[in-house]
Amino acid sequence: MSKEFLKVDEQEFFYSTDSGGTVISTGLDLMLNVVRERYDPTNWNLYCVQASDGDNDSRDNHLVLDFMHKLLPIFQYYVYTEVNESNPSVVMHEFFERESAAKLLSEIQDQYHNLKIVELGDANDVVSIFRQVFARNDKK
Repeated sequence: MSKEFLKVDEQEFFYSTDSGGTVISTGLDLMLNVVRERYDPTNWNLYCVQASDGDNDSRDNHLVLDFMHKLLPIFQYYVYTEVNESNPSVVMHEFFERESAAKLLSEIQDQYHNLKIVELGDANDVVSIFRQVFARNDKK
């Protein structure tokens, strides 16, 4: 099981074809550490939009849920966005003992009013989700 988490730029995020070995918990661990080190939830309104192809090694699922139970109470709003384009990793979920992260997170969605799961058919739609979540709402 791979333990590496990578920060990528926009080009690599949308066009990289790397697959396999995805372990979501490493990114959630990094996020929790950053929040703890830099953003005291009593002083900050914290929001997250996570975009993914949904691929995760099923052996990591319990860690993903553990981290989400730690993260969700400190976030105002957490959007998990999963892109389901025709991607070989989506087709191979069962073969490689993988489960869609959206399906996994839906197991705890009823427990957290601030968790929204969005499934998209095209990676180009991710930007619109970011815009919707972070749009100014000027009501006068």
